[in-house]
Amino acid sequence: MVEDDRIAAIVPPGTAVDGDQIEARGMVVAPGFINVLSHAYHSLQLDPRGLSDLLQGVTTLVFGEGWSLGPCSEPMLRKYAREAPAGAQAAWPRLAEALRALEASGLALNVASFVGARNLRELTAADTDRPLTPAERDLACGILAEELADGALGVGSALIYPPGCFADTKELAAWCDVVARQGGHD
Repeated sequence: MVEDDRIAAIVPPGTAVDGDQIEARGMVVAPGFINVLSHAYHSLQLDPRGLSDLLQGVTTLVFGEGWSLGPCSEPMLRKYAREAPAGAQAAWPRLAEALRALEASGLALNVASFVGARNLRELTAADTDRPLTPAERDLACGILAEELADGALGVGSALIYPPGCFADTKELAAWCDVVARQGGHD
């Protein structure tokens, strides 16, 4: 039985129901799947139907493994613009702006994102091979807190790629503290 676009009940065949009923005998019924490591942010701008995921039962995409569509400084925006396919925007000043732009395109899927740890490092120390200074770490934590308040899920890092591999334990712990205070995920 379906109520308000949700599966409200699964009943044995022949049971009287008041509402929409879908015959699913011989089929598999499952909730929409979540792709927790999606990189479809550019392809979705070119085709918001997201059929490669949707036809496999994926209804939610999560971005932000190490890098995210925002936050980005002007130099970062220029740098990433060279990497995006024609017709797609590479990045935005704020992550929430990127997600709103995707949703406004008529996206057929749900989207969410972590803030990329790479973004936080690039905003504060560029690509330098060193730990963040306390002032840079504080700035990165402030940016992360703002992004979390705007709906980011947490922070995502890929510590095998530069500049993420330059992060020290203090930096990672500081970001985790911000995420924990705001109820996000890391």
